[in-house]
Amino acid sequence: MAASPRPGSSHPPGFRKGSFRTPSVILILLLVLVAAGCIDDGPAGPAAAGTSVPAADPPGNFYLAQNVVIPPAGDATGTLPEDRTATAIHDALHPTDPSARDFAVSLIRPGHGGTFRISQACDIWDGVAARWTYVEDPRGSEYLSPPGRTIAVGLKGDCDDYAVLMAALIESVGGGARIVYAKNGTFSHAYPEVFIGTTPCEFERAAAYIRVRYGVDTIGCHVTESEAGTLYWLNLDLTAQYPGGPFFVDDGERVAFYKDGRWERGVS
Repeated sequence: MAASPRPGSSHPPGFRKGSFRTPSVILILLLVLVAAGCIDDGPAGPAAAGTSVPAADPPGNFYLAQNVVIPPAGDATGTLPEDRTATAIHDALHPTDPSARDFAVSLIRPGHGGTFRISQACDIWDGVAARWTYVEDPRGSEYLSPPGRTIAVGLKGDCDDYAVLMAALIESVGGGARIVYAKNGTFSHAYPEVFIGTTPCEFERAAAYIRVRYGVDTIGCHVTESEAGTLYWLNLDLTAQYPGGPFFVDDGERVAFYKDGRWERGVS
């Protein structure tokens, strides 16, 4: 998969941009959010209420008020390219592989233990993104490295190898993750997202933690609306400067893949 350019300053629809910049206003906002119970480094998403993170995103929207395209019937064999990619991702992901689990646990800082939470996702992102070396696939092929092999070679590979590894690490410590494929002109790109909750308060709790930890005020996530409710997915792209950083600027269409082999297409 070709290397993707670093996203520019423009943000796609659904990109949440903070508007509080002065220290006094930030302090007031934090106090309000603390009082409302939106700020703590608590469990991410439904885990806070004792429910499980969904294994896959139900059919819905990648951004609010935007539709998911119904997949066509397939080619002459009844198989779509996305079906083949979904199978490859399913086969490559091994979140129960001891090497992936052990590596993920090794990255989580003392004090961030317990039920999966945003601090653990940030610890994993920090540990992988800072050490990643980009190496392309063999010419004429699309190779997906299993997480254990990627760890064994010292965190090297292309963007989909990174996405598979990150999704496996997140899943191995109790989180929910998905892998998004998108294009921009001649560039193709893959990046992971982590599930952070079902309510604006859960989103803001994660966003507030990231603002404080990384000293930023712009947090991006994809929001899925469906019959099952609202789901928030935080950007963990390698090309972003921090978890929830700028999204890859795509051509208006993206496909999300899940560990159980399901996939869905979203359009802007």
